[in-house]
Amino acid sequence: MDAPPASLSDPTPFLAIRTGYAVYRGPVADGVIHRHAAFQIAVAPRGEVTMVDAGGARHSSAALVVAPMTPHRLLGAADLLTFYVEPHCVFADGLRSRYPVGIAAAPELRNLREDDVAPTGGGPSRTVDARVAAALDVLRGGDTAMPDLAAFVGLSPQRLRALTRQMREMMGLTPAVVLPALRSPEPRG
Repeated sequence: MDAPPASLSDPTPFLAIRTGYAVYRGPVADGVIHRHAAFQIAVAPRGEVTMVDAGGARHSSAALVVAPMTPHRLLGAADLLTFYVEPHCVFADGLRSRYPVGIAAAPELRNLREDDVAPTGGGPSRTVDARVAAALDVLRGGDTAMPDLAAFVGLSPQRLRALTRQMREMMGLTPAVVLPALRSPEPRG
């Protein structure tokens, strides 16, 4: 049986994994510094949610957005609504434009519901991830080992490979096809 859509009015704990996102409602314990590939949106049904970044700074708001691969830890809460949004969906395109890096206060998302995420959470992104573009810029200058390239753009090698698959699906092109054109000298006029 499929879990019902997440709502701030229903405090029943649950976890649902959907196309393009996951959602959890329930208590959370103090966490340790970690990071993940998804955008994280944490919404406090009452009061504020608090996270700590890698530098030790505290961030509190009715809702917080954590950009992909941002080191952070969540402080315990009796009740929290948390969305993990695939960074290559249409919903993430909007998050990326408003919250590109770090942990950001997002009080405008205090009433976010699963019904707001679902229509675009599974649709493919309309943009190439900036990290893939940065990786291509690095590769333009010469060969770089995948682990070094991934570290430079803040990803694991596996995640960088997944992003290049996304590029292929979106544009019909892979870095292997694009790189020779990027490396060739500009035509002289």
